[in-house]
Amino acid sequence: MKNDLIKEMDKVNYFNISEDKILNNDRIKVYVVQNKIDIYNEIARVMANKIKENNQKGILTSFILPVGPRGQYKRFAAILMSKELRFYLEHNWQSAVLRKAIFEKPAPSFPVTFLKGHKNSSITLSENVLRKYVC
Repeated sequence: MKNDLIKEMDKVNYFNISEDKILNNDRIKVYVVQNKIDIYNEIARVMANKIKENNQKGILTSFILPVGPRGQYKRFAAILMSKELRFYLEHNWQSAVLRKAIFEKPAPSFPVTFLKGHKNSSITLSENVLRKYVC
């Protein structure tokens, strides 16, 4: 049964998945904001809250903003399984990223696909990302 779902997912045209199907999926929480400023505000709020929380505990806060190799993401996600993962999408070309994150099978070649295997993950996006976008 699981293999049938994976085969079905392989045939999906990610550019044609509807907004309703994205918003009502049962795999990853999706939050929509109106624009990239709202994305920036949300990221800033989360980071500020984390720094405040850590400061109260006497813990130094570090944020990792990775670029480059991708092989570490699956291992990284496994280490963080007890924590939360949040992704933020602001540009309309990230529409395919959103759809693949929710509907594609997990793969190291596209690390965001591992979100659905994490018990506490979410995506916050601006409204323009929800719309279908074709390059």
